[in-house]
Amino acid sequence: MNDFLFYLNQGFFHILDLEGTDHLLFITLLCARYQLTDWKKVITLLTSFTVGHSISLFFTAMGYRFISSETVEFLIPLTIFLTGAYNLVSQKQKEQLFVSYIIALLFGIIHGMGFSNFFQAMMMGIDDNLIFPLLAFNMGIEVGQLLIVFIFMILTFIYLKYARQDEKYWRITINLLGTSIAFWWTISNLI
Repeated sequence: MNDFLFYLNQGFFHILDLEGTDHLLFITLLCARYQLTDWKKVITLLTSFTVGHSISLFFTAMGYRFISSETVEFLIPLTIFLTGAYNLVSQKQKEQLFVSYIIALLFGIIHGMGFSNFFQAMMMGIDDNLIFPLLAFNMGIEVGQLLIVFIFMILTFIYLKYARQDEKYWRITINLLGTSIAFWWTISNLI
């Protein structure tokens, strides 16, 4: 049980690390189109994302690396940009939940490749079963993500209630800010 808690804590605190602002921004934008009443959709969306990065963490932990680290470092901010851009252009369209879950899964695979160096360093010298640590680590990440999104949604609810700002403009502002930051990060990785 102590090992499980160790890996759970590693995943939880890894996701809350302020040096991982790219991941914080991504999950914020991923869920920026939802309200507190959509909590089931948000949990399913975040779980799809977690399944995606669990898949890539498993394969990289087993020694399979399909994309170079440089490409992953380019793709991560690009996924953030695309998520925010999608939110901006799909404001009036009917939501396609299945498509959103598949996109979250695929983008999770890319983000998981970004986690892989940390996870591999943590697993150095451990030759036995990787499934147990991987499961606990990803559960920690999932709990951390849920906490971040819950805080964001609560702050959004409070802001909209007391600032009396139109929700549409708030969501546009959040997505414009997020896509601008991600665009800069994407361009910076090309230079």
